[in-house]
Amino acid sequence: MTRHARSVRAELGRTVGEIAALASGYAGTLRVGAIPSAVPILVARTIAVLKRRHPRLRISVEVATSNHLTAALAEGRLDLALGRVLDADAGSSFAVHATVDEGLVVCCRRDYPLRLTGERASWVELSRWPWVVLPEGSPMRQILSSAFRGGGAHEPDDVTETASFLMVISLLAESEAISLLPRDMLASPFGRPTIDALLVDFRPSMGPYTALTRRDRDSEASVALFYRSAEPRPPGTRITGHLKEPPGETVMVGFPSNRPSRPDPRPKCA
Repeated sequence: MTRHARSVRAELGRTVGEIAALASGYAGTLRVGAIPSAVPILVARTIAVLKRRHPRLRISVEVATSNHLTAALAEGRLDLALGRVLDADAGSSFAVHATVDEGLVVCCRRDYPLRLTGERASWVELSRWPWVVLPEGSPMRQILSSAFRGGGAHEPDDVTETASFLMVISLLAESEAISLLPRDMLASPFGRPTIDALLVDFRPSMGPYTALTRRDRDSEASVALFYRSAEPRPPGTRITGHLKEPPGETVMVGFPSNRPSRPDPRPKCA
């Protein structure tokens, strides 16, 4: 089946579903796709806020790689994707509504020996410890390899590979391993109780990920509601487009704040 045929089929299925939903008094649907690092803070908190405001809105979330998400968006299987456009040719099919910068941080468990010294660790020293890393070829693995080379160190011999951030955090909590994670994963409910930043000379970034919709379709009201629920905007979030807003709604893009803000006690990476 061609991509166009799959897109048409998905659109017809969506139309039939919406008619049935309207007939039953149902409020609507929203299909969101997100890269893993966007889930713990941006997606989870936004959906929590959105469901409190619109409890009858049916939301589905797909967590996958950017390539998978952009393909699903192009075929009409998603309304909104939070990821990176890796194919320049395919990028012309999407409208970019916002970008969110994704910082990276070297992490370990809170009582890690190197962290308890309070001193900045060198990459040579870090190379002697076990690491949990993403698979070869992944952008974060490439950034980590460059960091070791830039620090005059060989890559560590003791490594465990996994594509799961949850597995990374679990291994850090249960061992003396070190890893590189998106900062938002560190701040998530998964990471906050057990792991923290390690002081090291390191200022990399994955670059921004983007909020995407299909350029050839008007944004659904439910997509605009998602944006409105994601506020206030965090540093590094930039609005770069406009969504079709439902009556009386103002679109905002960012991280929802469910609880009072508190000073962040974690050490900052230089």
